[in-house]
Amino acid sequence: MPSNIDKHAVLVLINIAQADHLNGHIRRNVLDTRSTIFFLILSSVGLNAIKIATINPDFQ
Repeated sequence: MPSNIDKHAVLVLINIAQADHLNGHIRRNVLDTRSTIFFLILSSVGLNAIKIATINPDFQ
């Protein structure tokens, strides 16, 4: 029969596992958001360069 200390240890480990699971989701969401923002910035820079080149073909 498990002691109260064992039961408490199990509850602590469960809480740690749940927090780690949530942190993993948050970490992935942050990385996805960073990638999306980076892509949008690069797309915007690329589109601006195309617009400038279209308006001024001599632009380097």
